[in-house]
Amino acid sequence: MKTCPMCAEEIQDAAKICKHCGASQVQEPEPEGSDTGFGIPSTGPKAVSNTVEPPPPPKPPRDEEKTADTRRDECYRLLFGVRRSVLYHRQRQRFLERLHNFSALLTAVAGSTTAVTVISSKWPRLAPVAAALTALLSALDLVFNAARVAWRHDALARAFIALEQELERAGPVPSAEALRDLQIRRLAIEADEPPIYRALDAMCHDELLTALGREAEHRTNVSWWQRRLSNWFLRPGLHRLRKRVDTPAR
Repeated sequence: MKTCPMCAEEIQDAAKICKHCGASQVQEPEPEGSDTGFGIPSTGPKAVSNTVEPPPPPKPPRDEEKTADTRRDECYRLLFGVRRSVLYHRQRQRFLERLHNFSALLTAVAGSTTAVTVISSKWPRLAPVAAALTALLSALDLVFNAARVAWRHDALARAFIALEQELERAGPVPSAEALRDLQIRRLAIEADEPPIYRALDAMCHDELLTALGREAEHRTNVSWWQRRLSNWFLRPGLHRLRKRVDTPAR
């Protein structure tokens, strides 16, 4: 005799169904890889572990990832780029200020010529030409507003100079966190920059190399006509402008 696990009544040992509750007394085979109830998988070729994989080891801090030499090189590259940006914006500021002054001079001359021809009644055909030239120069100055753009480049140059001062205070080998903060500040300043005149930027690159006494192999191949058009067009013959390296070696 045995006891039914469902109703606890006694039944025959060979019984396959309980006569009291009708429960099956045949135990089904346990599938391979199933849990035994204690968090341990049953033995078998397809057993799968239910335990949780341990987390991967933590990555080393960023300060340990970058060596002192790497931080020194990145700081030098950042300082070189900041100085080149200062030189670039000063060049653009001077060009735009000269353009604005020349336009104002032509406007004054054309306006005076118009007034003189109207008052003296001489050269009657010259008065409309001078008046049209005055209106054209005034319209061009109003549209391009060279004085306002020059002021913008002056503000950007001052921002890069302040960043250069911070780099000098940080020293040749700043910490990884300080270097990252300086790079973020540079990106914030560059976000306010107008479109870059690439030929002029390459010329500033070469001029800074000359001031630092670097080798000629690091300079660009800006042609004479690209130099003449560097302040007038964004990309004069850019497909021919090749910079061998972005930053010279120390």
